[in-house]
Amino acid sequence: MKSFVVIAFFACVAVVACRHGDRAPANRPVAATKQKIDLELNNIPIHDALGALAKTAQINLSVDPDVAGSVTISVRETAWDQVLDTIAREHALRVTPIDVGGRTVFRIANAASEPSPSTRFTGAPIDVSFNDAPIRAFAKTLSDFAGVAIVVDDDVQVNVTQFSRQVPWDFVLDHVLRKYKLRAIRNGNEIRITKR
Repeated sequence: MKSFVVIAFFACVAVVACRHGDRAPANRPVAATKQKIDLELNNIPIHDALGALAKTAQINLSVDPDVAGSVTISVRETAWDQVLDTIAREHALRVTPIDVGGRTVFRIANAASEPSPSTRFTGAPIDVSFNDAPIRAFAKTLSDFAGVAIVVDDDVQVNVTQFSRQVPWDFVLDHVLRKYKLRAIRNGNEIRITKR
């Protein structure tokens, strides 16, 4: 039974293995390091596919909410940046590396959309792992970590899926707000999350 659960987990996530590789060439706009990965995805929603890629390659991706479609890809021993480039090319996406508190986060947006304005994030780095969690649990985690009050309006009822590694907490908040089409109103040491 235990081996069935493990096999089912790997079939769902579609992540088989990954290992470290060489440094990326300087002319590659996406890669900081090349990790060789195996990835098997069959008609997976693009947000889930990019999440599996990010988790496998241990990179941070910020995917705009209007990115849509599904991904079918089968790769073995392929550099993660090549996999990302392939997905971006096949779905007309723009990949922009952003320096966020000394870590690189790759913003994934539709190629036709406007580039996001440059924002400076100064919060302490945090690791978060939320899978379909109530937004109030997400807000409490950030609030406890950052030492600011984060209040969620009663009419905001969303579940948050967000995985980030060592990026500023205010970047994580900004990303979740964009992803779920919410906004933050700051008043002193309180942040209120509302609908747009």
